[in-house]
Amino acid sequence: MSSSKSTTYYAVAKGHNPGIYDNWATTNENVKGFSGCLYEGFKTIIEAQAYLDNYNTLNPPLPPPTILPLDTLTKEQLSVIDHLLKGDNIFLTGGGGVGKSYLLSVIYTEFPGLKKRLMAIKNPGSVAKLPRIQMCALTGCATLLLGHKAKTLHSWAGIGLGKGSVSELYIKIRRNRKAMSNWLCTDLLIIDEISMMTAELLDKLNEIGKKVRSNKKPFGGIQILFVGDFFQLPPVNKSNEPTMFAFESVAWKEAITSSIELTQIQRQKDEVFQGVLKEARTGTLTKESCEILRGCQGRDWKENKIRPTLLFPRRAEVEMINDSNLRALTGRRYSYKARLVYDGKIPDGFIESDENFQKALNIFDSDGAYSKELELMVDAQVMLIANVDPDSGLVNGSRGVIVGFCPSTELPIVEFVNGVKKSIGHHTWPIEDYEFISRTQIPLKLAYAVTIHKCQGSTLDAALVDIGTGNFEFGQAYVALSRARSLEALYVYDFDPTAFKAHPKVKKFYSELQTKQIGDDDLKLLIAARFEHAVESKEIDIKPVIAESSKPIQAINVIKEDAEASWTVPVSGDSLEKSAIVQVLGTFAKSANWLYDSVPVNWADCLLPCQDKLLELSNALTSKEFLPSKENIWRALELTPLESIKVVILGQDPYPTPGNAHGLAFSVLPDIRPIPASLKNIYKELVSDIGFTAPSHGNLEEWAKRGVMLLNTVLTVEAGAPQSHSKIGWEEVTDQIIRSIAAQNKNVIFVLWGKSAQVKKKLLGLYLDKNGHRVLESAHPSPLSASKGFFGTKPFSKVNGWLTEMGKEPINWQT
Repeated sequence: MSSSKSTTYYAVAKGHNPGIYDNWATTNENVKGFSGCLYEGFKTIIEAQAYLDNYNTLNPPLPPPTILPLDTLTKEQLSVIDHLLKGDNIFLTGGGGVGKSYLLSVIYTEFPGLKKRLMAIKNPGSVAKLPRIQMCALTGCATLLLGHKAKTLHSWAGIGLGKGSVSELYIKIRRNRKAMSNWLCTDLLIIDEISMMTAELLDKLNEIGKKVRSNKKPFGGIQILFVGDFFQLPPVNKSNEPTMFAFESVAWKEAITSSIELTQIQRQKDEVFQGVLKEARTGTLTKESCEILRGCQGRDWKENKIRPTLLFPRRAEVEMINDSNLRALTGRRYSYKARLVYDGKIPDGFIESDENFQKALNIFDSDGAYSKELELMVDAQVMLIANVDPDSGLVNGSRGVIVGFCPSTELPIVEFVNGVKKSIGHHTWPIEDYEFISRTQIPLKLAYAVTIHKCQGSTLDAALVDIGTGNFEFGQAYVALSRARSLEALYVYDFDPTAFKAHPKVKKFYSELQTKQIGDDDLKLLIAARFEHAVESKEIDIKPVIAESSKPIQAINVIKEDAEASWTVPVSGDSLEKSAIVQVLGTFAKSANWLYDSVPVNWADCLLPCQDKLLELSNALTSKEFLPSKENIWRALELTPLESIKVVILGQDPYPTPGNAHGLAFSVLPDIRPIPASLKNIYKELVSDIGFTAPSHGNLEEWAKRGVMLLNTVLTVEAGAPQSHSKIGWEEVTDQIIRSIAAQNKNVIFVLWGKSAQVKKKLLGLYLDKNGHRVLESAHPSPLSASKGFFGTKPFSKVNGWLTEMGKEPINWQT
């Protein structure tokens, strides 16, 4: 056994010379006598570097606290945050409509800053780091609903299909740079749809976490938040084996310290339907609920252009319904076969007829949502099975109807339920363990009928459900019923109250569940964390390097267990050559995140989830010339603090004419002439609307200072090239700004001029009713569209009228 296997690597985050050292003597020299020193020892250099990366990224000075949307949460929801702050591993459960999705959004955006401030209050003078959160779910559809960079659990963990032993999966993860970083750098792991996970898989993940992180605590010390409802369909276990739920696993007993069930319904407009679902969930339908469901039988749905999706318990019924409906159509039938496409260099010796590849392909085809052979016709009812254009609402599960086919490409043209009409091209799905090859197919499926199992986790625009005697599985009828958005979207094909049945294990589990509520003292502490003045924190510029040691490192054995699979990385002195270690965790010498560092201090908390994206943008923009100047990129945020916002007006990207852009949508510097055409039209409508006196300049800074956020959705542009930066990642950042405004403020008016702004309305959905916001939509003031729905809409008097109703002072629009 080589001596390198016993080496400890010390990561010094705060010391005389921060860096990584391979011996205690040198480490001690760098921390001895340093006030507030911070260091930790690790078995591998990967873990040490991850620790430094984590500290460097997540340890800016404490910004002033913002007003968090905690006052929008119920006491049940606050209990979840309370227990997370205490470090508990939590199981969060509850039926539909109780606010689980909203709570997860609040946790993701607000918990990191809240945790850091709370630790600073409890331990003045200590260095508190911001926790990194990762949201995961068992299906792609569920990750889409979560948002916030959610990933499928299998992808995040790097386990592929999750087959094989813990040792086999561990080796697989070690060879996956992203997966290793995920395991090592995540502090809070949120897993949604936990009811779909088998006990076997949960136990594997628990052991993998311990091995990867060299930590015997549950999941290697990662804090866990499981979210789900076990009254839904049970997990799919191996054939001939009894159903084993996640809560029966060893990992669950080791990890979960608190369970909280949300019971208070938040969506009051669906109160009747939510009441029915609450009873259906536990298999205890009352006579009144049965009558409501019987009233949905026989409802006429055949006149609807987008017909409801039929949800049936068995695959044979579904295939028969889809085939018969397609045969009933007249006209040409278009066929599409799934193909293989090569995305990279084909390894030497690979052939498609290889037995192992064919076996993997057959499994991939059987598990995939696509059809190996897809047949479509005009008027066929279809559903998207991939995220084609999320900004237009075209996501996995979107319903539509075929209205034609492109003459040149024969690609189907679909009109979706939201009115969007789009040609649908091929989509690719990478094949597990064969990264150079993918399956490609049109991402549509016939949607006259879908199995209930396939639709779990989705929400349908309209559903015709079979909740009769054909339901053979526990929770199956409840899942079918709860896919509909509302009673208005529900059509019942068959109904039998006995179809609603809960698994005995689940009923026993919930009967013994001891949920916890937040105490008054802890509630006061939460309030203190919100309003306490920022604790002083000395900023430290950590630049992780491999420091020169008294004994130069000749080689690092990165993987110590299982010598056959280990590999050695050459290291020279205090620097790393381009080697395998760089491929594991990326280049050590990262460019400065100057964009995040320049965010106005009172907005820093809001943009914490975007640090990685801002680092990407910082690197991308470093080599570019762009408008506006660096110091004006965040001008809209500087002039309009979060708590002062009354109105948000969204623009697209900055003016591409040099000298015009200065960080405010539609605005230019005072001496710029001529005034841009869109702004001229805004002035023209102001004159017509409120008798505005049009100024000779185009500077709108006074609006910003009065509470009008003038935000472009893309914050930079190349000179002379409109929308040149629209695809580099800015919208992830500005979407977060919009969400933060909606979540943390009340009674804000969002002015959405033009389609590019109106697609952002979806970001407000969680908060519109809850926080009393309003939305004003019209055509864009551009000369191309102003006469088609902007002129004459009187937006400025409407805004002031709404502000008056809200008890706020109207905007003085004069500049």
